[in-house]
This record gives sequence, structure tokens and C-alpha cells, in this order.
Amino acid sequence: MIKPETVLEVVADASGASVRMIVGTSRLMSITYARHVAMYMIRTHLALSYPEIGILFGDRDHTTVISAVKRIQKLRDEDPQTGSFCDNVEKTLGVGATAPTVTKLPSTRLIHIPISSIRAALALPFGQGSVVVTEVRLDSTVVGSMKVSLFRDKETLAMDLEEA
Repeated sequence: MIKPETVLEVVADASGASVRMIVGTSRLMSITYARHVAMYMIRTHLALSYPEIGILFGDRDHTTVISAVKRIQKLRDEDPQTGSFCDNVEKTLGVGATAPTVTKLPSTRLIHIPISSIRAALALPFGQGSVVVTEVRLDSTVVGSMKVSLFRDKETLAMDLEEA
């Protein structure tokens, strides 16, 4: 089982900050960012409440932790650099993001694909910009699998998914 201290050490190494700086009171943007990522990772992968996480980070209020977690959740979906950073931290910790899931509904299919999975499937290198998807097509003609095609300008980017 992963300990909060391990998450702090991994985020500190990945960000170039020290654990002491991350749990401290610095308001430097790079330190605040690392602190928020650490809070997000602890909340996502450990069974700690917001107040417990706040205590780990210098007795911060639980609402501060909630705000940090929501911020990183949003950035992870919208910013490729944050997505890559979080993916690297999770890889080092030996945990992964949620895999794509397929939920069958009567006469329709709902598919949820986390942005991190799309980013990983497209193998976008860290800091190389973002994918702007202008169209999505689903092809489920083959039983047991689904192909998702993403179109960016005239370039087609594809993912093949297996139904669970």
C-alpha cells in the first residue's frame, strides 16, 4: 500500500521541489502546483479524507484540499503537460489512471474515455501541445471491440478499445 509520504517524495522528485517546500507555506506557482498535484494523488489513490489530507499539508483547511483536487482534475483533462506529469507520477507510484470503460444501455452504447487514456493512446510527448478534436466517430461493427477515430484537421488519430 502506498503511503502519503511516498506520494510526497515522488511528486517532490518529479517537480524538483523538496517535500518540506511542498508541505510548507510557499506561494511560488511551481511549489503550489506540486502541492496541488500531491493532494490530488493522495485523494485519488489513498483512502484519506479531505481534512486528513489538510493536516498532512501543514494543517490546511479541507476546503483548500477540495479546491486543489478539483483544479488538478480539470487541468489533467485540459492541459497535456499536467496530464503527462500526473501520468509519470502514477507510473512511478505503480498506480494507473482509470482505464476506458464501456457501459451498455438499452439500444445504445455509452462510452467513457478519460482524456488521460486518449493522451496515452496517442503517445503525445510531454510539452508537445494539445490535441484539438474536431470530430469523433465510433465504429462498433466488430463484436467485442470498438474503434474510436478522432479527427484533427485532416489527420486521423485512432484508438481501438476492447469491451469489458
